[in-house]
Amino acid sequence: MNWMRWHTPGLLGLVCLLVGCLDGYPTNSPDDADFPPSSVDMTQAQRMQRLNEMGMDTSPHLRWHYTLDAGCRLQMEYQERRWFARSQVVRVPLSGTEIRIEGLEEALEEGPELYRVVGLRQVAGQGEPQGPGTVLHDQGSWPDAIEFRALLAHLQRDCHATVS
Repeated sequence: MNWMRWHTPGLLGLVCLLVGCLDGYPTNSPDDADFPPSSVDMTQAQRMQRLNEMGMDTSPHLRWHYTLDAGCRLQMEYQERRWFARSQVVRVPLSGTEIRIEGLEEALEEGPELYRVVGLRQVAGQGEPQGPGTVLHDQGSWPDAIEFRALLAHLQRDCHATVS
């Protein structure tokens, strides 16, 4: 009887705690609406749309526009943010390109750290990519650079899956 007198309140507390946990996490919380969908769950078209949104917003000096050409080649058109600036077009095959994030040394000391996303082509028969690489996105924050690299990695993966 002595056992029941001391353990009954503890057991009742444990039961109440477990019943309270059955509710689970609220799925319609307004705080959850701020998170963008994961690049894993996006379609290729949604990934391209997100790349273009980032290309229009993140860099204060350049506007970027991305398209995915046949053969999984990423076409980038970028233009300075000034009147009558000419745009430049670069095409990078996604297959065999390593995506890296680099810090910008020329960033202002008082300002936030900026990063660029670079695509480095693999040379056949060599382990490490050669050359300076192609800038795929410039002057973004660390979260922007991480998201951008993730979007490109999933574009690469899905392109590779459709080609194979």
